[in-house]
Amino acid sequence: MRLFTPSPPPSPPLAPPAPPIEFQVTVAGGSYPSEVSWTLMCSGALIGSGGAPYSGTLSAPPGECTLDMNDSYGDGWNGDQWEGAGNTFTLDS
Repeated sequence: MRLFTPSPPPSPPLAPPAPPIEFQVTVAGGSYPSEVSWTLMCSGALIGSGGAPYSGTLSAPPGECTLDMNDSYGDGWNGDQWEGAGNTFTLDS
């Protein structure tokens, strides 16, 4: 006797990924821009990096992002601000 085992139903198609979000980033306003650097990572991917002054459009997937801000002298960003995606950050000493 042969038993018939039905195959499982096909999986539904995967939803397409959400489109990336584009936003303007500016970094400016401080006394010692040569000391400033930053890196933006989203979902494990490098989205942008730079120093001051900076102005540009970045594109990131929806989700969690990490902004790393550095000052080579160690006394903070001295008035420089990172502005993008509706947020403003600075680095205090």
